[in-house]
Amino acid sequence: MAAVEKVFPFEIFNLGSGRTVPLKRVVELLSRYLEIEPQVELLPEQPGDVPVTYADISKAKSLLGYNPKVSLEEGIERFVRWLKGGVSFGVLS
Repeated sequence: MAAVEKVFPFEIFNLGSGRTVPLKRVVELLSRYLEIEPQVELLPEQPGDVPVTYADISKAKSLLGYNPKVSLEEGIERFVRWLKGGVSFGVLS
């Protein structure tokens, strides 16, 4: 909401937790909350693959007052409930 309420001529913000999370962990969480068994095919690294990524949220913190409050686990759980049609997100509903 801060990005909508503040006036910027043009800015790009990274939003996330500011911490790295292995893709395997994201797959595990989605699997748990979707109640499915993922079919994972491990392949060799591809040209252009980046070994580690994370959102540098320092700009969003300083210009927007951004401070993430929802953990990855809770966010994925909320997403799955929304996907299945069973949750409201307050101001976003």
